[in-house]
Amino acid sequence: MAARKGKSKGGRPTVCTPELTHVLCFRLLDGESLRSICTDQAMPARQTLLNWLSGSWPEGDPRREFLGQYARAREVQAELYADDIIEIADADDDDVLEDAKGNPVPNTARLNRDRLKIDARKWVISRLLPRFAKKLALEGGKTPIPVDLPVREMARSQAHWNLRQTQLTAPTAP
Repeated sequence: MAARKGKSKGGRPTVCTPELTHVLCFRLLDGESLRSICTDQAMPARQTLLNWLSGSWPEGDPRREFLGQYARAREVQAELYADDIIEIADADDDDVLEDAKGNPVPNTARLNRDRLKIDARKWVISRLLPRFAKKLALEGGKTPIPVDLPVREMARSQAHWNLRQTQLTAPTAP
């Protein structure tokens, strides 16, 4: 086997530099997924990036600074997803179509697609920013038990409670 001569021009970056982490975080903020960023040959491989994110690095190490930059980029990314949710919900173009007789009918495909987009973003936000997750804790033991309740069920139970309170306080006819 022949020995290599000179430096190799190929390969992915493995050294964490401020310039590289800056580009990586801005690509995250621009809505690109980490998986997609790591497929770019100019970016570190996924395993390298996961190594940077999982280590305890000494003070002054660029990987330690990257941990903070990455966390902040993910927080901002979640805020941008929240903005996306408002835009998707407010967009009403193509929500209504006309049938053969000219009557308005809901565009269920569009509405379902928008619902999927919103739900996907809400799920990602709940993972990026756990403080926004819809969770309740049942007290009573040594540790609280997290319970996920869908918004629809919570709204339904609140509506039933309000209806019951109205029935209890409504004046009776003489």
